Amino acid sequence: MKNDYQRIVYAKYLELKRKLDRKPNRVEMFEYLMKERIYPKIKNTKYNPLRNYLGFLEKYNELSEEEKEVKEIAGDFLNMLERTKMTKSYKIPLLMTFIKGDRIVQCVSEDEIYESFKNFYNNPKYAIDMKRHKTTKDFRNWSKKEYIKLAKENPIKYLLKTEGIYFKMEGSYFCLTERLKPVLDNKIFVEHYNDILEFRCHEYFECRDLL
Repeated sequence: MKNDYQRIVYAKYLELKRKLDRKPNRVEMFEYLMKERIYPKIKNTKYNPLRNYLGFLEKYNELSEEEKEVKEIAGDFLNMLERTKMTKSYKIPLLMTFIKGDRIVQCVSEDEIYESFKNFYNNPKYAIDMKRHKTTKDFRNWSKKEYIKLAKENPIKYLLKTEGIYFKMEGSYFCLTERLKPVLDNKIFVEHYNDILEFRCHEYFECRDLL
């Protein structure tokens, strides 16, 4: 059966594309594969298209010219976002902090990180990830200090350690490195960045039965 997953996934992609009358994004593909009870079987295999969606689209000649340009410049970064390990959901609100309307900013302040974390975990759907751990279950009484401590000791620390080619600190600001500057205002890049974070959020909570 495993040898058939590649064929099955592509068939489901085409099926969903016909239903939508357009190319599905990661979130749509994830939800469809979950509905069809396929995703749990391929989640941690090489047949999972959502661990490298641009590569999947490229394989079947589904990339637009604009997407090809973005892949050339920032494909490795986007792929890292698709693959980065998440034992907790903390990376999601941190990375969401960079989203400002229709662009991605290069640096974010502690105030912005605090607001992003607070808003994210104030959502009852996501609050459960804080409530289920002893060290964070009292988060509703937290001030900015506790949220920033959580961010610095967890996602910021590990992204700087493992993905230093993409992230850096400038004083108290958490920043994306210069290599991503050419695409920060690129509409297609921003769409894929948003899509990946939304997909990872859905995957994290749904695959753990937290929603």
